[in-house]
Amino acid sequence: MASFNRLRNVLRKARYAALGPIFGRNSGVARPSQQSIRDYWRNPPSKGNQPDAYVDYALQSGALVRTATDLGVGKGPVLEIGCNVGRSLQSFLDAGWHDLTGIEINPTAVAKMREIFPAAADAATILNMPLEEAIVTLPDRHFDLVFCKAVLLHIHPDSEWVFEHMVRVTKGMLLVVENEEQQSYKLFPRKYRDVFEGLGMVQIDERVLPEVEGYIARSFRHPGAAG
Repeated sequence: MASFNRLRNVLRKARYAALGPIFGRNSGVARPSQQSIRDYWRNPPSKGNQPDAYVDYALQSGALVRTATDLGVGKGPVLEIGCNVGRSLQSFLDAGWHDLTGIEINPTAVAKMREIFPAAADAATILNMPLEEAIVTLPDRHFDLVFCKAVLLHIHPDSEWVFEHMVRVTKGMLLVVENEEQQSYKLFPRKYRDVFEGLGMVQIDERVLPEVEGYIARSFRHPGAAG
């Protein structure tokens, strides 16, 4: 089994390397290591990326709830990738979703969630680990909604295989809200319609959320899925 998993990961890396143009990579930009990206988000040194900066995002979180409601997402299991202090999980809880799961690499953010949004912390299952470690543990076609905001642009190119797992665990809708153009040494923009339709999903909605300036909200379902 271990040798099979190693082979599968090698093949996935080769696949995504071949699809590099779809993922919007610019080979002229110096690329940090996968581990350095993880280390940065585990304990961000810049004030703007520390947990306190994410507490007052009620309008942005409300826009995510509004989008899910507009598109008829059921009140079943929800997964947030990169939940930070739990602002969006709290908004979904307030709107009637109760089966919540969050993935968050930063232990300080998870601790602050228990302090600031205790209801969300109590209601949700929080996987305090890198996305690459958490997503593989989740069951197939389980979540009515999988969503993230301003998270996937930080996924290192060597970890792009996690997109396949995002598709795998989605039963209902996959909502990604991302900046597809901005690039720096730790930002990796991609064309997410191409990414997720390339993995077999169908885009059902595209919108610009006024509360999340500069980002595109794209929603996907599996072909033939209800909704």
